[in-house]
Amino acid sequence: MVREKQSRSPLLLAALGLTCWLASAISQASLRGGVSDGGGSAVVCRDQNQNIKSAELLDLWEARVLLGRKVVVPTDPSLNEFQIAAMIAKNIDLGGAGVELTALGGLVQLPHRGGRWENYTKFLEQTVPSNFVSKGVQTFPSIVRYLPGGTVLKPVQDYKSPVLPKDCQIEQLAVFQDQYNRLLVMEEIWQKLDRENRAALIVHESLYESLRTNRREQTSDLTRLTVGLAFTGLAFEWVYDGLPQTVTLCGGSSFGGHVDGLRFAIYDPNGLGIDATIQLFNVRGNGVMTKEQISWPFAISPLADPTSIISEKSHSQRLSTPMYGNEMLTMTIGPSYDGKNLVIYAGLKGDTQHEMLCQKSQVPKWTRVF
Repeated sequence: MVREKQSRSPLLLAALGLTCWLASAISQASLRGGVSDGGGSAVVCRDQNQNIKSAELLDLWEARVLLGRKVVVPTDPSLNEFQIAAMIAKNIDLGGAGVELTALGGLVQLPHRGGRWENYTKFLEQTVPSNFVSKGVQTFPSIVRYLPGGTVLKPVQDYKSPVLPKDCQIEQLAVFQDQYNRLLVMEEIWQKLDRENRAALIVHESLYESLRTNRREQTSDLTRLTVGLAFTGLAFEWVYDGLPQTVTLCGGSSFGGHVDGLRFAIYDPNGLGIDATIQLFNVRGNGVMTKEQISWPFAISPLADPTSIISEKSHSQRLSTPMYGNEMLTMTIGPSYDGKNLVIYAGLKGDTQHEMLCQKSQVPKWTRVF
């Protein structure tokens, strides 16, 4: 049976999709220098004498041009860029800033799968730091160095924007040198930014540094998207908020070419057996940046009958969903269940379905530290 159903719960963000896949083969030394140094770029328009007419952070330009969103300007004109940055950073930290609390739990043997061994997924029980971006904003003034005229920053090339500005250029505005914990900023461009764009750069560098350190992020794509959404009014929610005490936790050891590329929990949100909720934690190898759910028919979910062969598709009604647009999740269930371990196949739109192992799991009582 194959159905297609509109989700009742909009797909908010996936990975704001987005943190980098964990590659265990990457050594710590390789995370210093090169593209691991963060960069911030701006759309700069110059006159025939190369004087700057206007400048806009690439993050906000993309949010405006690609997503059709409008920057929400604080109504209090007395707020400076650092105060605005602190407000935005707090909002992003509410989502968790990419901190992931699921991981591979080890191998389990599956008799009903010919005795093969599979990785299962577990929750991490730990205190959850939730102030990475806010701390970065606080330290920004002590690490920044403004470069005078007559200098230019070497392009970092850490972004993959599909659109380029016409009659203007994308110029390197800032480079965060991880090795020296130093931020280099082109003063000429900085002086042409308004307070919102200055605040956006402060948040960009703070978030990107955190993602590189904690998640081994190698491009600024997730950072730019997160900053663009945060400055255009998106309210971030903690990725793990609202989970009941027990869920069915699913994860795969190989998905879309990434390690641990898809992880989610399935549960009945109200105990009525009408809808099942799929709450995403990792999408395409990227830690989710804000709470993201998909509504699923309970009767054809693993919660109701894990032994029947069912294929189902569900996607968001919100075509303007910031991350993946009208993203679709496809899940095929059973019959592969031994009373404890359930093997399903799942994949997002455009991806091949991959094998995933699901188990009932107790949700820890996390303590968040802001």
